[in-house]
Amino acid sequence: MINYCIDEQKRRMKIVNIEEHQPPNNKNSNEERNFTLEDDIDKLAPKYKEVIILKYIQDMSIIDISKVMSCPEGTVKTWHSRALKQLRDLLNKAGDFNV
Repeated sequence: MINYCIDEQKRRMKIVNIEEHQPPNNKNSNEERNFTLEDDIDKLAPKYKEVIILKYIQDMSIIDISKVMSCPEGTVKTWHSRALKQLRDLLNKAGDFNV
């Protein structure tokens, strides 16, 4: 059931368009950077990916996620923290954004 929900949420994820802001003298100032958050989430390790999807897409609490994944709450919190750090790093690397 969890895998079905994850697949369904992937299908429904929306594309996020971000216009890259650069100084006017830069030749790339008119370019737009398109990316999907789904692509960045797919780059995460499966356990991190599952925590992010359950937390933010399924709107589950850490306690509920720990029950679904059959692991301690502390482990879920660690995986959540690491997943957010990796997503932050991917966003910074992809577009030099300060997230």
